[in-house]
Amino acid sequence: MKRFIAAMTAVIMLLALACTPALALSVRDAALDAALNVPDGNIQFVTEGSYPWAVDGANGWAKSTNFQVSSSESTVTATVTAEEGDIVSFDYKVSSEARYDKLVFAIDGNPVASSPWTFFSGEIDWTNVSYALTAGEHVLSWSYQKDSSSNSHDDTAYLDNVYVGAPVAPASIELTPSLTVQTQRRAQLDWTVLPENAFNKEVTFASADESIAVVDANGLVTGVSVGQTVITATTVDGGITAECAVTVEQGPEAVTLNGFFSSKWYSFIDADPAAASELPYTMTANVTAAEFAGGYVYGYMTKDYFIINTETGEVTYTAMNTGDVTIRDMAYDHSAQKMYAIGTGAASGKFLYTVDISTGAVTEVAQVVCGSETPMTLAIATDGTAYVLTESYSNASKLYSIDLQTGVGTLIGSTGFGHKRFQSMAYDHNTNQLFWARFSDYDNGGLAVIDTATGAATDLGMINGSAVLVCGLYIANNLPVGSVIGDECTVTFVDGLTGETISTATVDKGSVLTAADFPTVPAHEGYAFTGWDYNGATVNANLIVTANYFDITKASVTLRVIDEVYLDGSGFQMLLDADAVEYGVGIPTTGDVLAEGAEGAEELYSRFEYKIPEDADGNFMTETDIVFNGESVTVSIPAGTYDWCIANPRYWHDDGPRIGLV
Repeated sequence: MKRFIAAMTAVIMLLALACTPALALSVRDAALDAALNVPDGNIQFVTEGSYPWAVDGANGWAKSTNFQVSSSESTVTATVTAEEGDIVSFDYKVSSEARYDKLVFAIDGNPVASSPWTFFSGEIDWTNVSYALTAGEHVLSWSYQKDSSSNSHDDTAYLDNVYVGAPVAPASIELTPSLTVQTQRRAQLDWTVLPENAFNKEVTFASADESIAVVDANGLVTGVSVGQTVITATTVDGGITAECAVTVEQGPEAVTLNGFFSSKWYSFIDADPAAASELPYTMTANVTAAEFAGGYVYGYMTKDYFIINTETGEVTYTAMNTGDVTIRDMAYDHSAQKMYAIGTGAASGKFLYTVDISTGAVTEVAQVVCGSETPMTLAIATDGTAYVLTESYSNASKLYSIDLQTGVGTLIGSTGFGHKRFQSMAYDHNTNQLFWARFSDYDNGGLAVIDTATGAATDLGMINGSAVLVCGLYIANNLPVGSVIGDECTVTFVDGLTGETISTATVDKGSVLTAADFPTVPAHEGYAFTGWDYNGATVNANLIVTANYFDITKASVTLRVIDEVYLDGSGFQMLLDADAVEYGVGIPTTGDVLAEGAEGAEELYSRFEYKIPEDADGNFMTETDIVFNGESVTVSIPAGTYDWCIANPRYWHDDGPRIGLV
């Protein structure tokens, strides 16, 4: 009986195992151990979950396997015992969607910091890192983690040369042997501390003659004056040295650029964009686009227009709002004396506009077409050649030249850098260089100069020391500008009846017309002068001001219905009493309109000689008859004094249909 029970138990267990879904098991693989260890290393690795790490073919290293699997992880772990002073070091490579898909390295479950985040993400080529371990047993883990959407690049993490043990000391430095840099310009030293798994790879730099060139802690060399000197790199661990011969040649003067970021205006130079200084321009909102012309900065805060006097710092805001148009970048064409802008309108796509710099009003020119790319920034060279950069969240931005008449773009080449969101370009008319305040993420941005022949961009460093999103990038110049504040402009006064010029006046641009500027108006029989069509705005360009007249033999009344208003199926009407005897000034503001002696409302309604609109007859008061959807109706009536009211004619239903006024 016991044997039978035991046999049945075994059968049940076998059936249970056969019916149980396959589980993801921890796997050890000698080939994986060999791929992950340094040569002759003996760390044993375990890969867990549904997506175990695997050997990357003939390459000899390991890689994650959750390629393009949303919300997944691919993890490999190792349990190690460290002595006092030991370290862990390894080589890694990541090719992923930046920030969202990532390689996380953890010691005992705690992610290890890798500035600015506790993970490795984006496009990172093979890099060696080392971390200190405390004495005792530790669990090391490497996990490639994917979010719920988007797959970029290889979508894979790679790992090699894992080492646990005593720190490896530096043995040598490979340093750029020679370097040429211009005055007021910078050049980057390249160096490698060997062996690659050396624990402390920190080096210091020193210039033998800082009157010729200086070098910062990151190996960035700045030319000071023409001459030659030597830069020495020294390892902190062991004092290993290497030298670079530096030659400084005469270069162009530093270019001063200005732009809006972090809610303020700043100024900086191309030779050292990190050293930005605040400008005294106070804005009421964030700037989205701006350009310099003739001593003034013209720009938009999304849709609202402003003008900055760069000499005084005074900011003038106009009443202009671009409505459906959102301006993304601006550029002044000195060859045609026109301000251009690129932006979005009611239709999809990006469009080219001209800008009236006096008012901020925009006029659409054409849609900007750069193949399947989305154009975002705008700059115009001195000769009128216009450039745009395309937006790209996963690939490098491309430089196009565009036709300012048709908006059609011609590809020049790739910049090599990404481009996201609002940003700006500026052309330096003094040195004929194209600058770009680039931004692709909050850890990837800075000032760049673009080769207009190839499109390739050269990074000049982070602006204000970080990756900031700069709008309204501009560079001051002394080029002449047409119709710009600061010169004189002509005001022509015209007779509105005859079209003849009454007189002209010369006034300063930026001024406002006063009573002394206006001439005496000509008299015309049967007409009365009603005023000039000038609203008190600043005069920033040549202007025509017209004298308006009114025919005193007629009166003109205009009724505009702003919204459709219905009561009992009817709408409002304007009623005018030509006799001006029914009510005088006593028409009630609300309630029924009644009058002594009127036999009901229908007779009262008929006493108003003029009705706007005129086609409501009291019997067929349909919406079409009496509602004007935002249109205007104008009628001519004899001059005189009128009683009038705005009423809602409708049927009364107590004793039959007749007109009522409410």
